[in-house]
Amino acid sequence: MLFFQKYTAQALASIETVKQEVANACPDYEQQIKDLIAEHRYLVDIPEEKIPEEITDLMSESFTEPEPESVETETAFAEGDYEIGKPELLMAAEGDPFQEDLISEAEEKRNALKAELIRVKQKLVDLASDVEALQQQHRREIDAITQQWEGTKGDLRVHLKPIKADHKAALKKFKDKQKMKQRTFKIEIKYLEKVIPEAETAVKLLSNKGKLELIMADPDLVGTLKERWIAAEVAKRLDYSIFMAVSERGGKNNSGDYEYLVDEKGSLVEFPDGHPQEGQLVVNQDLVSYDLTADDLADAVNIPDDQLCVAEAFVRFAHEQGFDFWEVK
Repeated sequence: MLFFQKYTAQALASIETVKQEVANACPDYEQQIKDLIAEHRYLVDIPEEKIPEEITDLMSESFTEPEPESVETETAFAEGDYEIGKPELLMAAEGDPFQEDLISEAEEKRNALKAELIRVKQKLVDLASDVEALQQQHRREIDAITQQWEGTKGDLRVHLKPIKADHKAALKKFKDKQKMKQRTFKIEIKYLEKVIPEAETAVKLLSNKGKLELIMADPDLVGTLKERWIAAEVAKRLDYSIFMAVSERGGKNNSGDYEYLVDEKGSLVEFPDGHPQEGQLVVNQDLVSYDLTADDLADAVNIPDDQLCVAEAFVRFAHEQGFDFWEVK
């Protein structure tokens, strides 16, 4: 059984004061992490023993690393056809003797993805330039014919009409083809923009330094560090008394049947004459004392220990703690 006492307004105000005092004294975890990264900026990684325990605990809880596996990333393109191999992100367990090589390999794959994104974006830009180049070529052809024409303007218009029609048809066909390529490049860009952050995270997960950078980038994780420290410090200052008791004789057996008290002769014991439960069998239990009255409980502090059962022991505890849900009337 659990008993909860509602806080009074005064108690709540006191708790809030403690929380504010503790919050003001909370370590600056962001600065600690920045200092660690700066101090080890020329090293491959930060030794775990240099990292505060509470930050190490958060790292182990927040970042899981699958078994290492090789990675193959392939990108193949064909006109009107597009395919890109979906790379699995390389991970490695902490303490791996080839950790530095794994980090280098993961960085190379991330950099390759970034380079590919730049290349594809440039190809997308070039599509518009290609259309402009074809239009300029058509204009030069028309200009050349016009400059060399020796007949009338009417005859020139008649001569240029089928040429312009051919140009228009060729331009439309070229633009349709470019649109297909444009869709392909946009699909690739969208995919690369999705996997590059994953590849970046994969690199960071291979080192303590990278994990610290991930914590710094996530306000919720930094907030978790602060919240845990504050909660622990508040709990230390607001030390609550707790009553715990274990019943050794619950009054029933494993089947749920009552177990009754027997005397030295093995006979069942009944409540004596004058008792409110006179004539009834006494259940063998240590949860409540049948011999104590309400008057006794009003002065529970003076009840001898050998007369206390669980209920009376709790009443004494409630008196000592000044719980207002136990009032003597």
